[in-house]
Amino acid sequence: MKFGLAKNQKDAQIVLIGVLILVLILTFFMIYRWQSAATANMPPPLPVSIPQ
Repeated sequence: MKFGLAKNQKDAQIVLIGVLILVLILTFFMIYRWQSAATANMPPPLPVSIPQ
C-alpha cells in the first residue's frame, strides 16, 4: 500500500506538512489547556515559609 504518494511527490509533501502542522497545533493546544487547568486549580502563591 503506497497510497499513491510515490506518484505525486509534491502532494505527498503538502499532505505531510499539513499533518505535521496539525499535530503541532494540537500539541500546543493540549499543553495550553493543561497549563491553564493546572494554574486554575493551584492556590495563590504562598509566602516562602509555609507552616506545616
